[in-house]
Amino acid sequence: MIKPFGALAAVHAFVVRLATTHPQLPGPSISTHPYDTAELSLCLHSPSAVEAWRAALHVSHEAVNFKPHVSDQLLIDFTADVEGFQVRAFALFESAELAEAIKKVAAQQEEALA
Repeated sequence: MIKPFGALAAVHAFVVRLATTHPQLPGPSISTHPYDTAELSLCLHSPSAVEAWRAALHVSHEAVNFKPHVSDQLLIDFTADVEGFQVRAFALFESAELAEAIKKVAAQQEEALA
């Protein structure tokens, strides 16, 4: 059953708390749902943005999933209970972006070992 707009007040207040507590996080496209007023979706622009949100929300690394999507795209996402809200953060990206990110991390590790 679709709930009235006012039923979304708590999840919207949660979004405001996130914005004021973590203003440095990458800006997401935000979706709330009138069927489940405790659900929040954050559509992000890159894997690093998903990682920033994961770390800020204290979500374990094990909660993060990588899945093939369409064509040459991959999906990275996590879903976690945060302050009583079901938060899903995700991003679609090209596999070439992942390869570039892996190269960057490998180079940083080599520098640290040198």
